[in-house]
Amino acid sequence: MPFSSEEYFCIRCGLGFNWGDLTTTRAGNLLCLRCVNQLENEPIRKCPVDGTEMNKKRVLDRFNIDRCTECGGTWFDKGELKVVQEAAKEQGRDDALEDAYFARGFFN
Repeated sequence: MPFSSEEYFCIRCGLGFNWGDLTTTRAGNLLCLRCVNQLENEPIRKCPVDGTEMNKKRVLDRFNIDRCTECGGTWFDKGELKVVQEAAKEQGRDDALEDAYFARGFFN
C-alpha cells in the first residue's frame, strides 16, 4: 500500500485525496467516491432518434457514453468527445515516441 502522507488524484475530477479515499478501477485508474457515485448513478436516457432506452458504456474511467440498441447511435454529453479525442491524440504521441525510441536503437 502506498505511503499514506502522499496525495493521489482522481482521474475524473482531478482533485487530490489520501489513498484510502480513492478506489482503483480495473484499468488501474484512481477515482474518488463522489465520481464513482456519479458514474454509477447516471440516469438512463432515451435515444433522441427513436426513444429507445440506451445502454451506458464507461469510457476511459471518466464518463459514460449512451448507445442506442435499436438504431446504433452513440451519444456523448458536452465535452466527452473532446476527452476521447485528446486521449487518442496522447496515445498517438506516446506511440510515436515509443517508435522513435526503438528506431533510434536500429539506426545508431
